[in-house]
Amino acid sequence: LAPVSHAEYGICMDMDMETGEFNYVIGLEMPEGADIPEGLHTSTVPAATYAIFTTPPSDDAGFVSSIQNTWAYVYEKWFPDSGYEYAPGCADYELYDERCMGKTGKQIDIAIPVVKK
Repeated sequence: LAPVSHAEYGICMDMDMETGEFNYVIGLEMPEGADIPEGLHTSTVPAATYAIFTTPPSDDAGFVSSIQNTWAYVYEKWFPDSGYEYAPGCADYELYDERCMGKTGKQIDIAIPVVKK
């Protein structure tokens, strides 16, 4: 059983915008039709238009802060100024690929489903 890549996804699903509650799933992208072993969970991320934000490069010590600061930027600055809002019924995700595997220059992408206001 081989994933499409070794990138990992942190996916926020079933977002309740009123309460802020959601389900968080960590996973890999598998080929379409892959035979998934019993006991493993599968999910499909709904198709959407995504705004992609890349965290600034950081070292191990600043990695979590760079992710948190990027999320804060999205909700505190970008959404109010963009003319977009979070797309209901969709899922957002963080993409952890080869860019975040070293000790320095660590980056991830944050993908937010959006619709025009």
